[in-house]
This record gives sequence, structure tokens and C-alpha cells, in this order.
Amino acid sequence: MALFVLNTDEANELIETLGIDIYGCEILITLKKPYWAKSNINKEKTTNIWGMSGKIASDLLGGLRDFYVDSNNEQEKEPSKLEFLLYGSPMVRDLFRDYYNLNSNQIVPFLETLLCDDLLESIDITWNKNFSVEKLSEGEKQMILSVGLSLVLNQQNLLFLLDEPDVSLHPKWQQDFIGNFTQGLNKDSMAVITTHNPIIIGNSNREDIHIIEFGLEKGNEFYSHGRDINSLLYDYFEVNERNTFGEKIIEEFYNAMTEKNYDKAEKILIKLRENFGNSDLAVIKADSMFDDLAE
Repeated sequence: MALFVLNTDEANELIETLGIDIYGCEILITLKKPYWAKSNINKEKTTNIWGMSGKIASDLLGGLRDFYVDSNNEQEKEPSKLEFLLYGSPMVRDLFRDYYNLNSNQIVPFLETLLCDDLLESIDITWNKNFSVEKLSEGEKQMILSVGLSLVLNQQNLLFLLDEPDVSLHPKWQQDFIGNFTQGLNKDSMAVITTHNPIIIGNSNREDIHIIEFGLEKGNEFYSHGRDINSLLYDYFEVNERNTFGEKIIEEFYNAMTEKNYDKAEKILIKLRENFGNSDLAVIKADSMFDDLAE
């Protein structure tokens, strides 16, 4: 909702990356009868629904009733909930930004207040009839939460604490995460991000990386930005390029070649192709060596 109100190129790009149709989506806002509600609902007096009174209650219901395009609120004399359907992000902006006079960074606190007051039951965003925010993957939700907040709150001096935000992300999104997140980060704000991901490290500047081991910070002697993943895995996490099986079979091939046991080497080479494929760099090198020496 805050991203709809923000309506910048970066915000719309993030929304569209997740496949959300910002103009064709439906937003269903459901208010529920709060635990403190009073009876004797008078539908003609919007300030007295469920016993609510005052300007905030009047503005809240007044705005929803002015902007919604569909509702089934008239089915009950004393409804336990009120539903208001909006179409597309422009209608959301008209309601929250123009009617309620809220900036994008005020949307979350506003909705949190409704939750704390036991008034807001849900906000359901659907598009193409079968897709909804609830059906997004954990990685997609994480992307909205982390990158979306940096965009929405970019006018404030804030400290972001993100514990492995890349865990559920597709590798391509992992590669873009740092750039997308810092793009929306205010110059006076700061983010502390924990990760075990070489893709995140490879998209970060060396001076921004701090290695913590057993609760203590170690010096960082390694380069990072733009380096290949295998090198980053080895330097930062002491993980070899290949697992034990891969290293062993490659070593066996070169041992056979050193011993000039070409029959054995050829059998191992076939095994290399079966396991790694013909386009693997180790297979290409082994093929070349075998062709040069075995003949």
C-alpha cells in the first residue's frame, strides 16, 4: 500500500518485478467489529458505527465510503465487518495521499494504529483473479519488506537491521539486492546486514564488509566487489570450489595422466563428462590435456 502511494519509478519497478498489476489489481480493505464496540449501530451516522466517534473515525469511514467501488456492507443491520473494494494503485493514492493527506512513510504507522485498535482485519491485494500478495513466495515477500521499506522510508534517518534477508531470494534477486536496497536508502541512514552469501558479498564494497567470528570482528584482507563466487566462497568461508567427490575424481585424472596411464585416464575422463557435463571448465581442460598427450 505504501509503495502504491509512493508511486516512484523505483517503487513501481519493484511492484512490477513481482508480477503485480498496479493498475488492474483489486484491493479489499476489511474492517472488523472491535472488541470494544458498542451496539445500536446507526448507519446514517458514520461517526457512531461500533461506537466510534471523533474526527479520525469520521475521516476513516468517510474516505472509504467515498472511494470504494463495491461492498456487501448492507447485508447486515449490525455487521461484524465492513468491506471496501478499491481498483488499482491510483485509487489507493487518491484515498490515502489526497483524502487522508498521508505520505508513503506514514501509511505503515497508520495501518498499525488500526491493527492496535482492533479495527483492521485484513488488506487483500489480488490481480488477474488468481494471484494475490498472500500467494507470493517468501522471497518475494522479503523483497517487498526490505527493499520496499528502504524506498518508502528514504526521507528518514534510520538504522535498518536485516538478518540474512537473502535467504529466500532467487539468485538473480540476490545479485540485485544490495543495489536495489541502497538505491532507496537515505544518505543519513545506515543498514547492518548479516549474510553467509557470496553473491551478496560480491555486490558489496570491501570497506563495507566486516567479518565476525565467534562474536569478534576479524580484519578483512579480501577483495569483494565483482569477484567470482568461487573465489569469494574460498576467501570468506573457506569453502573449496568443488566438493570432496569432485576434487577426488579430478585429482585421479591428473594422477593417471602423470603416470602416463592413458587407458585409466580415459575412463576417468568419461566419468568426468558424465558427472560434470562437456561444458564444465574442468572437463574442457581435461579433454584438451588428454588430446595433447594421450595421442
